[in-house]
Amino acid sequence: MRNKEQHEAKRGEETPILIRNYLLQVDYNGFGHLNRQAETRMVQQCDLDDFSLDYQEPVFPQVPGVTTSICQRGQFATFYDGGLGIPRYAVYMLTDDEVKKFKSFKRPTSDPWSQTPGITHQGSNDLYKGGNYQRGHIVPFETLSYSEESGLASFTYTNCVPQVGSFNTGLWRVYEAKIRKYAGVCTSQGGTLYLITGISFVRLVTNPKTLQLEPELPHSIMAFPNKPGIVQSQKIAIPNSMWTAGCCWSAMKGIVTGAFAVIGNNDENKEMNKRIMAHQSLPYVEQVLQKENKNIELFPGHNDCYDLTKQVTL
Repeated sequence: MRNKEQHEAKRGEETPILIRNYLLQVDYNGFGHLNRQAETRMVQQCDLDDFSLDYQEPVFPQVPGVTTSICQRGQFATFYDGGLGIPRYAVYMLTDDEVKKFKSFKRPTSDPWSQTPGITHQGSNDLYKGGNYQRGHIVPFETLSYSEESGLASFTYTNCVPQVGSFNTGLWRVYEAKIRKYAGVCTSQGGTLYLITGISFVRLVTNPKTLQLEPELPHSIMAFPNKPGIVQSQKIAIPNSMWTAGCCWSAMKGIVTGAFAVIGNNDENKEMNKRIMAHQSLPYVEQVLQKENKNIELFPGHNDCYDLTKQVTL
């Protein structure tokens, strides 16, 4: 395992998107990649494993010329899908010093959002202007508010997805705060909290027969925005759900001291999301994500993160 110093040294408005029934499209890889040619990008790349537990990045399908890793000003790393125009996930970490400095940097009063140079397909001010979706952070500003540099790094369109407003400012925000609270518990005991936040096109529904929650993968991805002047190739994907997983590693004790995961549907059904987000675990959330692709692993090689006795309640 490594410490922070080692890391620093290395450091409606919905329309179906271009391809429908993406599970059946060969060039879609069954994973949500549109028909886009490989592009030459001038973008600051970095290794996702720089921000991952024991340098082992999450396992997600990669497509050359479509998916890429982006170094967000050295503060966190994003696994980005250029076909969909949105990030799939981001990896980041929190130490005791950073947690103690939460809210040191205040949210800018002027619009701080910007595009990432070298990425041709991403959100923009024009896409979101006047739309029914908010600019939803993947890595939250408040979680990076321990410095100006880290806070501003969160305001890139490669760290942003179209998010339903009531979800963004409601339960999702509540759980972001719960995660920061747990970060204080983890790091105050000498741990480092390794975090992954991402999106999925899986959504959770209630089985009408069993009344149990079940993951469902729709046969089309919805695109944003649907307004004059925006051609289909400029539109970006709307995720059906958002999730965060965390694993607290104590270098002092040489063990995982806790882990969690939470997922919620990107919709306006607050009561449903209360049920979905109330009691979950890392094994459960990973299993839900595997409805989209069975090979997904959030913390590969770290069975202790999945230990049911290590799961904490946010």
